[in-house]
Amino acid sequence: MKNNALVTLLAPLFASYKKPMIPASDAALRKFKVMAAERNVPADVVEQLTDFYSVVDGVPGLDSLSIHKCADIIVFEWWSDGELWLGQRDFYILRWHKNKYCVGSAGTISFSPAHEFHTLAEGVGHMVGLYAQGSAG
Repeated sequence: MKNNALVTLLAPLFASYKKPMIPASDAALRKFKVMAAERNVPADVVEQLTDFYSVVDGVPGLDSLSIHKCADIIVFEWWSDGELWLGQRDFYILRWHKNKYCVGSAGTISFSPAHEFHTLAEGVGHMVGLYAQGSAG
């Protein structure tokens, strides 16, 4: 993911709440990488997430969108199921599962193949645009 694309995607949301986009600290990024390595998270996923967190260390519930901070152990809460819990927007959950970024609910990994993405940027973009689209379906 290119940092410029991420800034373009999230900057309007942060601006509307007059919140700065604060990148993760070097220490938090190192902690994330250690936790990911301990779980054998694929390198390309770690790279995309590190790219994301180097621009903004999560989204703090802006317009109900929350993306967990990189050093938050909750990201790995569902790792026993092979999933990273990245964040949520109301009852929509963004997770990484089996080489896809998926938007689903607590009981559904993804609502449909249309809610499965190859990149984090696509998944985050879908979460940002949920209400502009009118629904998740």
